[in-house]
Amino acid sequence: MYPPPTQLRDEDIPALWCGLSLPELADIHHIHFLPQNVLETVWAYFGRAHETYGTSWPIRYH
Repeated sequence: MYPPPTQLRDEDIPALWCGLSLPELADIHHIHFLPQNVLETVWAYFGRAHETYGTSWPIRYH
């Protein structure tokens, strides 16, 4: 029905998703479990993204 995942291209994803009849799709390829002090450092880094990248990079959860 669908090509194996290793053969999927970006443009294949919408059809694959529609074929699954799911109401939403979430990208969860980067999930990290961090100690609290490391998590706070990471959040602070992204909170200062405008200084590093010239634009904000907010962390949002849905």
